[in-house]
Amino acid sequence: MNTPKHTILNFVLALITFISTAAWGQSIGRVEFSSGEANIIRGTQTLQATRSTDILQGDTIQTGINGQIQMRMVDNAFLAMRPNSRLTLDQYRAKGDATDGAILSLAYGILRTFTGALVSKDKSKFVMRAQNATVGIRGSGNILSYNDKDGTVNHTLTGAHSVTAKDLQGIDRTLISSPGQTVQVAPGGTPKFIPTPQYIFAAASNSTTASTTAPAKEGDAPATEPAVAPAASATAAVAQASAPATSATAGATTTQAVTQTIVNTLAAKQFAANDDLGFLTRFASPFGATGQKIAIFANGGTLGSEASFDINGNLLKISNINSTEFLAGTGGIPVNFVSRMVQPATVAFSAGLATDYFRNVDGSIVIGRWQGGQVTVTNSADATVAPIIYQMGNNSASYTIYRALPTGILYSFTGSTSYKVDAATRPTDSFGNVGQLISAYINANFSTRTADMGLQVAINNQNLTLSSAGIPIDGSIQFGNVAAVCTGINCNSNGYRGTVNANFAGTNGSAIAASYRINPNRLTGQAYTDMIAGNIAFTALSTPTSFALPLTGSLSLNMNRFVEQNPGTAPSGGTGTINANFSNRTLDFTMNFIDTNPNQSENSTYTGRASAVPIVGVGFAASSNNVAFKNDGKVAFTCTGNCRMDPTKITSRFDGYFINAQGNGAIVNIVAAGPGEVAGPNSGLVATAYFGTATSPLSPTTAPNTSTSVLQPVAGFPVMSQLMTRGRPCTRCVSP
Repeated sequence: MNTPKHTILNFVLALITFISTAAWGQSIGRVEFSSGEANIIRGTQTLQATRSTDILQGDTIQTGINGQIQMRMVDNAFLAMRPNSRLTLDQYRAKGDATDGAILSLAYGILRTFTGALVSKDKSKFVMRAQNATVGIRGSGNILSYNDKDGTVNHTLTGAHSVTAKDLQGIDRTLISSPGQTVQVAPGGTPKFIPTPQYIFAAASNSTTASTTAPAKEGDAPATEPAVAPAASATAAVAQASAPATSATAGATTTQAVTQTIVNTLAAKQFAANDDLGFLTRFASPFGATGQKIAIFANGGTLGSEASFDINGNLLKISNINSTEFLAGTGGIPVNFVSRMVQPATVAFSAGLATDYFRNVDGSIVIGRWQGGQVTVTNSADATVAPIIYQMGNNSASYTIYRALPTGILYSFTGSTSYKVDAATRPTDSFGNVGQLISAYINANFSTRTADMGLQVAINNQNLTLSSAGIPIDGSIQFGNVAAVCTGINCNSNGYRGTVNANFAGTNGSAIAASYRINPNRLTGQAYTDMIAGNIAFTALSTPTSFALPLTGSLSLNMNRFVEQNPGTAPSGGTGTINANFSNRTLDFTMNFIDTNPNQSENSTYTGRASAVPIVGVGFAASSNNVAFKNDGKVAFTCTGNCRMDPTKITSRFDGYFINAQGNGAIVNIVAAGPGEVAGPNSGLVATAYFGTATSPLSPTTAPNTSTSVLQPVAGFPVMSQLMTRGRPCTRCVSP
């Protein structure tokens, strides 16, 4: 039989191609799209990557400054490389037997991956390597980057990933990331969670279409990248990869839209950069050989505090706060107990299970709980200070973070409002038990500036009840040192006491962020035997009513009364004037303080001045720079006479509010201290000044209190941090 010559020729060419391919290796995938400079390095050959080019095991794929490439692998996995990237396919087998597996090595650049059948059968079969870390696949999609500055950065799009690197002792350290979370292994470092860098966002949202600076190769069209779509649940970030679009154009459009949705979702979880944030977390840490516990908390929140959340809304870290360890309660503390404090601190959560997440309807409160994992406290101002690392074991760290309600708005409220539970983290104890919040409420009387509270939790065969009444509302509500009633077979015979810290949040007082702890009474010279803690988001049954200041006009108010909390140890009040411009919503003030301390031969007058102080609601505040909050004015001091202190180094804060809709009376709470002093009972100045028609506090100076609530400022906090209980949310003078 005669065979046509062209048929023989085609057979010979096909045979040559087969032999050549077999000599190097079987195809493990092929190029679906490329643009710009995109090459395949195979042995000593450098091949231009074009559509339908086979990818072989051992190939190195390299893109230039304007190059991009997409590849579809034999198991339907999808790989996309961005410009300036180099990837080697060390191993890729998908035969359906024990030899299956994939090992990808990223030398530098950015790789986006959606895994296929290999992972669906055995997740351990797919491994990605960078120069200083290994990434294991526990789900579908990720973006992996390596550069000399940042080291390895892995961002999880869908599923989960394990990032492993060796520490200085050669021990493997691993973090598990969920959708929206980013893990970094910096050069010489170990895995840690970080806010997602902008270049990762760009890699997620840039479509791998043809480059505008270099045309795509002839006949190429961008492939359809697997899309990740938001899940129906508000707490889930993304769903698994969806089916490819029916056309290349639709696929690119879908990918751009979906990845932008992911970016937008993550951004929506963050607080604004200029928010006044309050934060509180408590957890237990082992102390001593007997298994007794000490309680740890990190609290605070000043202008400049920043919080980072993953795409699910779970808190990853918060910076510029205060952190300390404490043993509250009566009686001596263990002789070897030392409270470690970090100020300012960054508190980061990693490697644990994130649970109990909730964000309220106006986004002003976030609560959640990390179970297990690690809490790392670092010095925000000094990187040379060694971090404090708490290994949580089976314990939990519940947290609340909130956008503080300006006290000028809080002080405009009148009447009464009741608050019910909106959501809560489950209570946990020092032994890893998880319980249930049975009930909780807060009733606020803004006319008398007092509040009542009730709380009941059940955990580990203990049913614990707290109640407190008539507690002053003073920027926040501190239900401290409250006796707790316990019923159940595991109740401690020493009795219990608890603390609830409540802070108003949002824009109109419709929410309260609360954190509580309950402990068996601590014996003299011993630590805690247990700590039960949790966080609650409350919502108002009705929006508080309020009064408003005049919209126009101006008033001048003179000081008529000055009351010191520490007389004899601080300057006496002299005179003062407030000039309010309601049209501009600003005011100026001048206050004179006379110091006639005979022990220090001083007869001098210190004068504090502030101009153009914003009026927010019915309130206003001015401070020295080191204690500034959002909307604060700046106060400056001068001195006349034989001044013992440098007036430029006085630390101060003035918090004030108008008492009625006419604006003809105002109350100003003052805290000030000189260099080396602490504003408190023994030095510095803690006082209240009354202006215009205001002559006394709006609430009783000694409110009825059925639980003997005691505010316990944390000893050792910096000047000004101890007694800022008025005029600001009291997050820095928390009852421990």
